[in-house]
Amino acid sequence: MSLENIIEKINSKRDEEIRELKNKREREISVFSEELEEKAEKDLMNLIQEYDGDIEIFKNLRISQAKRQVKQSDLETKEKLINETLEKVRKDLEEFKGPRYESILKKLVKEGKEILDTHCILIPSRKEDIPFLESLDAGSVSNEIIHGSGGLIMVSLEGDLKLNRTFDFFMEKKRDELRHMIAHELFKNDV
Repeated sequence: MSLENIIEKINSKRDEEIRELKNKREREISVFSEELEEKAEKDLMNLIQEYDGDIEIFKNLRISQAKRQVKQSDLETKEKLINETLEKVRKDLEEFKGPRYESILKKLVKEGKEILDTHCILIPSRKEDIPFLESLDAGSVSNEIIHGSGGLIMVSLEGDLKLNRTFDFFMEKKRDELRHMIAHELFKNDV
């Protein structure tokens, strides 16, 4: 065997080993690539599921926010209607006149005198109430007017006791009860 043959055999064997190594590497790369592709696909599916969950959470959050806004708007509208009704009642009280009003005014003075247990100064909330209050002979009637929707303020002669008998005072005192009654009447079908 000549040197050339030996070199050729060595080169041939070397080329064969190189091919085998290349094939082995390609098989390993192929297996690794498949594993990598499977992992990437799993990761992608997990991301999609996570994203879908986030979308559902976001959607539910938006729905909740919208419901809260509708409720808030509904409450604000109801509140506005209640306040407008209270204001209308107050204005209607300003227009309240005649024998029934005088009867109520007389009762307020009588109850006030019992509470104060003394002569007093009557301060009307309306100028037109002065003649009627004077006719009751329940105390001196002031020409000073406290502007309001009706009623009067009673002050002891010494000035140390003051009794508010105005419609505005009673409305404020019973505000929560009035609001509840108005809400019940206006929104009884909302329950």
